[in-house]
Amino acid sequence: MDKKYFLAAHITSRQLLPPIAGLAADPRTHFFQNLVADYLFERLPDAVFAKFIEACLTPSNETLSAQLAVLIEFASADSKEEHVSAIVCDLAKTAENGYREALSDGRKRCLL
Repeated sequence: MDKKYFLAAHITSRQLLPPIAGLAADPRTHFFQNLVADYLFERLPDAVFAKFIEACLTPSNETLSAQLAVLIEFASADSKEEHVSAIVCDLAKTAENGYREALSDGRKRCLL
């Protein structure tokens, strides 16, 4: 597997579309996950992947927030794939909000 695609798949499966307890994955779920991972692989700048790697190597609220911020910034500005980019932007904002809520409730939530 290509290393860049591996990172795209990891961002998709850990941050944007993590498994939901009690909900079995089906072919539609896998299709959607692949659509998002393909979009990230094809469109995401290397700088965003670098922020993800930095957040993995030095996990903290700051590195995770910085990584999600650049992902949101890219997806919100990408007009070539407007439908998929809007979905990715929404998923990243949802992940960021869920992480912030978990922190404020005193829960730890791993997004890396």
